[in-house]
Amino acid sequence: MAHGWLTPDNPAPALKDYRVRLPDSDQLRAIFFGAFLLMCNEENWQEFGTMTPAQAASLFEQCWRDTYTTGTGIEEV
Repeated sequence: MAHGWLTPDNPAPALKDYRVRLPDSDQLRAIFFGAFLLMCNEENWQEFGTMTPAQAASLFEQCWRDTYTTGTGIEEV
């Protein structure tokens, strides 16, 4: 039986920044970012919509890279 995040029909036309509130705990933040990284792996996606698992993983890899290379990054507010 396949499992994973279900692929959507189409990606969003652009990336958008969001603010996320996280627990003030190094361990819990690490768990959150680890889950984010899992979305960058094709094997963690199940084809459901018109996007393939490879396309969905690539999209989240782009989000991950942009987060750490554009200077917007993950920062404490």
